[in-house]
Amino acid sequence: MSNPPAPIPERHITGNLGWIDALLDAVVVMGADGVIIQWNGAAERTFGWSAADAVGAQFVELCVPPHLRVAHIEGLRRYVETGEKRVIGERLELPAMRADGATIAVELTITTAHGGPDNTELFVGFMREVTALRVAEEKIELGEQRLRAIVEHAPSIISLVASDGSWESPGEAGMKILGWPKGIDPEGGIFSLVHPDDLGYALTIFEEVTNNTRDSFDPATFRIRAADGSWHWFETTAHNMLDDPSIEAVVLHSRDVTESRESHQQALENAERLSAIVENLVAGVLVEDADRHIAVVNGRFVELFQIPAPPAALVGADCREAAEQSK
Repeated sequence: MSNPPAPIPERHITGNLGWIDALLDAVVVMGADGVIIQWNGAAERTFGWSAADAVGAQFVELCVPPHLRVAHIEGLRRYVETGEKRVIGERLELPAMRADGATIAVELTITTAHGGPDNTELFVGFMREVTALRVAEEKIELGEQRLRAIVEHAPSIISLVASDGSWESPGEAGMKILGWPKGIDPEGGIFSLVHPDDLGYALTIFEEVTNNTRDSFDPATFRIRAADGSWHWFETTAHNMLDDPSIEAVVLHSRDVTESRESHQQALENAERLSAIVENLVAGVLVEDADRHIAVVNGRFVELFQIPAPPAALVGADCREAAEQSK
């Protein structure tokens, strides 16, 4: 956030107040009655009122949004009657109103001075519009909120691992897959959750990533311990962001592939079991697919048709070519 110029101390103003036109911030001088005495060029650009229109008018009617006018008038009255300072000398951020009725955000600092023939007390306001800055900050905050929501509810685990091995997992939903609470800090760090048989492999992957010798999109698969002691297979990609000052960590994106891996393993075991059954049948067996390629063939079939090739060599071959070999 940019800082406005330091407010001038209470002082005596004599002669022409034209010095305020040299300032880049909007400067408004008004009397205790709220009437504008001086209005510089920056104030014209900020609020859209010319100096000719502003000088002599009530500041509250030109620049204060309707819902804040009573509070402004009451605050001015209280100071004039009691000398109680609530906002004088303080830097505030308040909504203000332009000539076209639009509301803008301004940083405001008010100080007091004395001037004029009667040495009357004056109020000097230094204002800087910060509307664009606040809009940009709100967009950034909204983007961060969306990102946090995505990370929090992602059905995968996103972990940030520092160069010293310390880590954090900002996603709560992902950690629930393993039954661990968000913010878990196991003794031995994140690698203490890796299966002992996979630990060396996982450490090698991490070293390759930190040395930038591994493609960040090349996944690695290893087992992670759940809270109940069971092991889950996770497919993980790692991105080295240690040099990014906003991250300073290796970002791990891990998804649970236990079910698909177990299904694949079960399919392989079923295929091996079926192959063993077919191979030991006394009858010759040949199964072809829709394209008339051999899917399954046993040794007895090869013997019966005197095909000069082992069964394994025939799998995937065109059935018609196999028939030619048997002639």
